[in-house]
Amino acid sequence: MKVAIVHDYIKEYGGAERVLETLLQIYPDATVYTSIYAPDYLGPHRKRFEKYKIKTTFLDKIPFRQKLISPLRLLSPFAFSSLDLSGYDVVIVSQTGAYFPNWVGNRFKDQRSKIKDPILICYTHTPPRYLYGYKTARDWKKNKFFAFFAEIANYFLRKVDFLASKNVDYFIANSEEVKGRIKKFYQQDATVIYPPVEIQDPRSKIQDPVIIT
Repeated sequence: MKVAIVHDYIKEYGGAERVLETLLQIYPDATVYTSIYAPDYLGPHRKRFEKYKIKTTFLDKIPFRQKLISPLRLLSPFAFSSLDLSGYDVVIVSQTGAYFPNWVGNRFKDQRSKIKDPILICYTHTPPRYLYGYKTARDWKKNKFFAFFAEIANYFLRKVDFLASKNVDYFIANSEEVKGRIKKFYQQDATVIYPPVEIQDPRSKIQDPVIIT
């Protein structure tokens, strides 16, 4: 089985990248497709992805792209739809809620294609928080001038996000909360598979971490 893994961008090592790393442990021969790959920004975690095959979109050729992560989300649908993944059996999208990676399916959903469509599975950490009224790391509404134009942009980006969700064959949510968001915003059902992260139960004196799988 030929597997491709699609991730928004790789610039830092957080929870979503831990899930990506776990997917690569399950499918070590998979190719990773991402909009921007900035290993210099990964610090001590840089070596985690060096052994894997990673391919990028045209966004990775833009000067100062590492500093333009937020505005480049406007171009991300075009970047992901430019990828030709029709030769794969399964495409797993790791949706962090930053970009619109599900547009990758827009390429191989072409009815004229004689190649069998790969199955598109989306592991969703969350639909884009900034589009649906959830708190974000930056309070972009503080600047009223910027907020006015951002609201207009977000109106169209919500439509883009909804249309992208229609490319997905199966949604996987990382929690019951996200499952509810997928149902509310995408009108799609999802299966919950908790992320493979280690947590320490604060009520326990046991030193061994609890593994969520």
